[in-house]
Amino acid sequence: MNISSTTRSFFFFSAIFLSMFLTPVLHAYSTTWDDWLIDFSIRYRPESFYGNNTSLLRNCQHDTIFFSRHTLDYGVNVSLDSVVQFNTTFRNKGVWGGTNFGSATSFSDFKFSDTILGNHKHSFPRHLMWAREMWFEFSWPKALDLSPRGDHYFKLGIFPFSLGRGIALGSAFAVGPESLGFFSDASIDQYAPGALFHGDLVEDKVSYGFYVSLVKNRATSFKETSAKILAQKYDDCGEFIRREDPARGFGKINYIAAAHFNWYAFNDDKYGVLTIEPYGLYNYAPEQKIEFVADANSKLTTIGLAAEYATSRFEFGFDCAVNFGRQAVCGWDRNENKIENRNGIIIEVNSHAVDQDDKKIPFVAKCDAQTIIFDASPAMKLNGKEIGMVDSVGFLQPDGGVTIFNAEDRFRDPYENRYHGFMFVADTAIWLHEKDLSLVATAGYASGDRNPNFACKDEDFDGFIGLQEIYSGVRVKSAFFLSGAGKAGRPIANPLATQRDATLSKTVSGFTNLAFVGGGLNWTPLNWKKSFTLHPNVIAYWQPSEVPGIDPETGMDRGCADKYLGTEINLFTHVNILKNLKLFGVFSVFVPGQFYSDIKGRRITLKEAEFLDSEDVTGFAEDTIPKFGDDVAFTFNLGLEWRF
Repeated sequence: MNISSTTRSFFFFSAIFLSMFLTPVLHAYSTTWDDWLIDFSIRYRPESFYGNNTSLLRNCQHDTIFFSRHTLDYGVNVSLDSVVQFNTTFRNKGVWGGTNFGSATSFSDFKFSDTILGNHKHSFPRHLMWAREMWFEFSWPKALDLSPRGDHYFKLGIFPFSLGRGIALGSAFAVGPESLGFFSDASIDQYAPGALFHGDLVEDKVSYGFYVSLVKNRATSFKETSAKILAQKYDDCGEFIRREDPARGFGKINYIAAAHFNWYAFNDDKYGVLTIEPYGLYNYAPEQKIEFVADANSKLTTIGLAAEYATSRFEFGFDCAVNFGRQAVCGWDRNENKIENRNGIIIEVNSHAVDQDDKKIPFVAKCDAQTIIFDASPAMKLNGKEIGMVDSVGFLQPDGGVTIFNAEDRFRDPYENRYHGFMFVADTAIWLHEKDLSLVATAGYASGDRNPNFACKDEDFDGFIGLQEIYSGVRVKSAFFLSGAGKAGRPIANPLATQRDATLSKTVSGFTNLAFVGGGLNWTPLNWKKSFTLHPNVIAYWQPSEVPGIDPETGMDRGCADKYLGTEINLFTHVNILKNLKLFGVFSVFVPGQFYSDIKGRRITLKEAEFLDSEDVTGFAEDTIPKFGDDVAFTFNLGLEWRF
């Protein structure tokens, strides 16, 4: 008997949802078959968010947001003693009434004639479930009938892994579309695929972990390996090395290799507990994008050390790391085909080849002008230079012909940025009353630097580079400025060379170019029948690397902005109203410092402006471009969480 695909899908999804309803029952009775244990779990989290001035710190009608959403995690864990374990977690997340339901296609370019007009993606207007976590782990010595000292395991699949506090390397492989300024402790929608060997070097004393992860693989199909993306690349000798064979080729795989050790230095009633974790990682990224796809590659090495110490009355922890390596930026011909509206006529033009009147040369395949542009010698010293003359180009037939020049910024010679960034973070807690009231404090520093790809020359880059990081604090927590997935944007010095308008500056966020100090209280009464936490914090922030200020009259750069970013005041609280039902709230206020007053009026980046303008069909070009302000921002997040 043939069963249609629709019928099979119906039975499949019916089984999933039936098992979700039966999960509490199965979980309550801890299902066991012949030493196999199957454990089911559910976490359902509906919540609402409200924020004012969260994106630009500017009190205007479009910088206020409100939304409600849910997050559903459904997990199954299967284990056999300490021999083998399989774990999977499916997630569904969506904004109620919104168009983004937590899932979307990847970006795809769309092309007209010989010009790429842009890229696009689509969200799915249905609530879908996807695998957030899926891995298995087994004891390989037992599988091989070996008897080493200690336990040793191999894990493979999609699972979380981090070094130290997750700043040098975190687990945020696929982070949901969070909004700026909103804290979320479940923002990671999917963990990275990887493999992990871990176990004991010295039983109960030293453990190890060796980890490899695939971040991005561009060798999965003929379409990817044969994609023509390197035609504009040239070498130190000024030769287009891939003009005749511009295909990507094999081996463009971005991966991370990491290792860490945990040394349990001591654990006794007299001296307390001390754990020390030295770690290191190597990341090879063969295709980075500065201005164009694959116009740079990176080799990053990070060495770090983390530690935690605790006694009955005192706790202290820290994490520090240093970057090594380099970013090799390829020589690149920026000239490409663009669409231009010229006197009401849409034509294709060369973006970085101009005539004697500084107008872009029309693109006409296989004509004399295009041959001159293609054959121009690539070198920055030839930017702005004359490269040839023709009688006409397409419909342009001026008296005296057309003189062709390279644009002032057509070529970018190869150069190298050497990594020298570092970071340090520490926090402490002092118990004021047993283990339910503590005074907490923190401080941190991550080195910063200007945009390394502005000067286009060999130099050191002193800004710290973290991978997959969403650090928001441990003993002292940030809800706005670090804030898990959403982080307040901070402009960095110098726009790209192609951005003629000096007020268009790139932004940076995350744990780089940042210094902070803060404190708070953590009250979790142990003798209450219902679990309760009240955790207020105050954190002040600075930006070590200087950024130009803004002249309020002209809107141009002037001097250097003050380094004080501002102060965040927040409150984390929750109460278990039932055994497995928690009511939680996160509230925050950010008071901008002199830094934001000094850059007030700086416009958002060119790419952000283009994105906001994507649905404007009027053609009116004098509308207001959003700018940074210095108004107080505040947020609140209120919700329920049910676990079983």
